[in-house]
Amino acid sequence: MTPRTAADGEPFVDRIKTAVYPGPTDTPEGDGTPAWDSTTMIVVRVSGGATGLGYTYCAAASAHVIERQLADVVTSRCVWDVPAVSEAMNRAVRNAGRPGLITAPSRPSTSPFGT
Repeated sequence: MTPRTAADGEPFVDRIKTAVYPGPTDTPEGDGTPAWDSTTMIVVRVSGGATGLGYTYCAAASAHVIERQLADVVTSRCVWDVPAVSEAMNRAVRNAGRPGLITAPSRPSTSPFGT
């Protein structure tokens, strides 16, 4: 499955920008694993024919993966071509620790607005 570039009038990805926001938790938290007292939010802003915003809680290194390995894969692609772009992102991180360390979204948002 090859991601298609956006045709005239279709929303496309022109630019990807990431931001990393580390912060403390109110109290130490845990879920049966070692407790933590801080968390990191990664915010991704996608713009082009539309603007979208997505976020996740993970290691700050994830921003580097997005910028260096995934941004080029989605740039110029139609935002509606979700299955093919998802496959392309998975292929892009195949040799960088996927599955395991790096896993591209298995079901990214189907909305160009990140909701």
